[in-house]
Amino acid sequence: MATSNKQHYILYVDSADVTPWTKSQPDNNPRELYMEIKVDQMSVFTMKAVEGSGHLHWKETLIITGNSTSTLSLSIGQSVPAHITQDTSIGCVDVLLGTLLARWESDNLDFVALELASVAIEAKESIMGIIKVTLNGNLDDVAMTMERLGAGLLHRFEQTGNLCDLEEALSYRAGAVELTDEGHANKSGYLSNLGNTQRIRFERNGDLSDLTNAIANMEKALSLIDDGHAYHAMYLLNLGNAQQLRFERLDNLSDLGNAILNKETALALTDDAHPDRPRYLSNLANAQLIRFERLGDLSDLTNAIANMEKALSLIDDGHAYHAMYLLNLGNAQQLRFERLDNLSDLGNAILNKETALALTDDAHPDRPRYLSNLANAQLIRFERLGDLSDLDKAISNQEKSVELTDEGHPDQPIYLKNLGNVQLIRFERLGNMSDLDNAISNHEKAVRLTDDGHQNKPGRLSSLGFAYRTRFERLGNMSDLKHSISNNEKAVDLTDDRHLYRPMYLTNLGSAQRARFERTGELVELQNAISNQQKALALTDDGHPDQPVYLSNLGVAQLARFDRLGDLSDLDDAILHIGKAVELTGGGHPDQPGYLMNLGIVQQQTYLSLESWCGATNSI
Repeated sequence: MATSNKQHYILYVDSADVTPWTKSQPDNNPRELYMEIKVDQMSVFTMKAVEGSGHLHWKETLIITGNSTSTLSLSIGQSVPAHITQDTSIGCVDVLLGTLLARWESDNLDFVALELASVAIEAKESIMGIIKVTLNGNLDDVAMTMERLGAGLLHRFEQTGNLCDLEEALSYRAGAVELTDEGHANKSGYLSNLGNTQRIRFERNGDLSDLTNAIANMEKALSLIDDGHAYHAMYLLNLGNAQQLRFERLDNLSDLGNAILNKETALALTDDAHPDRPRYLSNLANAQLIRFERLGDLSDLTNAIANMEKALSLIDDGHAYHAMYLLNLGNAQQLRFERLDNLSDLGNAILNKETALALTDDAHPDRPRYLSNLANAQLIRFERLGDLSDLDKAISNQEKSVELTDEGHPDQPIYLKNLGNVQLIRFERLGNMSDLDNAISNHEKAVRLTDDGHQNKPGRLSSLGFAYRTRFERLGNMSDLKHSISNNEKAVDLTDDRHLYRPMYLTNLGSAQRARFERTGELVELQNAISNQQKALALTDDGHPDQPVYLSNLGVAQLARFDRLGDLSDLDDAILHIGKAVELTGGGHPDQPGYLMNLGIVQQQTYLSLESWCGATNSI
């Protein structure tokens, strides 16, 4: 980060005694006082003071850049415009950085006291007070301070969602890495922490370069340490989490395999008495769960549940992550229910999620997440058993999750989208238009609150598009279908062919375009629909759990084109694709009845076409 002969310094501003200025004031009314800091006449910081009895306090650690001949200017003023001016200034002090550094180092003082000179033309006192500061140019100390400041800013970002804090955290942590030699004991830690911060920005903005850089820095951190390093397991876990994220974005199974391998290695480096072992078990389980969802191997799901249960067995009821581990176990049991249809799994999932929720109160920052996850499980039980009380509870819990989330919170769009989804399902069950309208409203809010660069923006656009298409199918208003297609197109435009969910967005767009063809009869809509369904299928590997959906959707669109144009090749292709969708789903698969119905329709069409052809031949 250093340029030419400039370097970084740690400036610590402790306090100021401005009693002479206070005594010169005609009243004791409270006022806001600020310090402006300049280096070579360039303003770099402005800080509000905490005032008390003529003493001002900041206790702020800052990083400034300059050299020994740079002039540090400290001004205290009564207001904070763009800059403190002579009219608003109490006093100021100018000092060369080299002079200040020499005074602090040679006098071995806790602070250097700088006299605050009056800038008023007719001031009765030439000295308005004393400012206490320190200046440190030691590169190791500067790097450590940058790391500490970065950690504090990252924590504040996680509390408030303010992107400026995240950007500053990244800048400081990158500076710590740059200032530290390869052989330094702290280098690996700085690299790992920088990688974690880059990963967090990727999760916020979806820029793949951040994730690529994060993984590179984490790998470099590991290359700098021995197997017995105290943080070896933690670095492996961090790298595994980043590789898992990249799999979720790009669907490269080698990333997921590497993530699981690194998490297994991290776990092997700890025993049951290690305080972090439950965390390693839980993280490994999450990766195994993702691989199960991708490949369908039941052993991954079984291992995930076993690891989650082990994590819970190693902690006390009052453990900080007790509720989170219960939630994760509930999610895994819910998945196993969806695979095996064993109601005891779903019952256990809901019980664990209810217990997790009971461990938090309304002020707990994670309570909205627990409410939303419990609602998801209650929704699944409604879909399985049809008990409307489960659906009402699901909506109530999703509503509470939205109510407990402050405006501007980064998770607010998640809960709005989940609420919209469950309202849409109640509409499909009961037909109440207010549920559908509310669903669309909540999906719209979720989209509006999400930046275009956010990795979840395409999914929220696609969900909104589906809700609009549902209302079109109910009311027949073409503007709803137009909005559906528009939002689905945006979802597709915001992803490239490497994006994990691009096939889903393409198939949703194709389905909406086919609906517009059925309404308008414009063949170009059907051609576009088939093109998008073909792209969705081409981007999906054999064995992917969504492949049957894309096969069936393509077949249905090809059947529509056969009905319009009478080209038998479309009918043959429709039979081929829908038949394969049936073949790829087992008898217990919940979607197989729908595929069988579609196959029956296309087979009937084939029979009618053959009968018509035979009749035409006989008439000849």
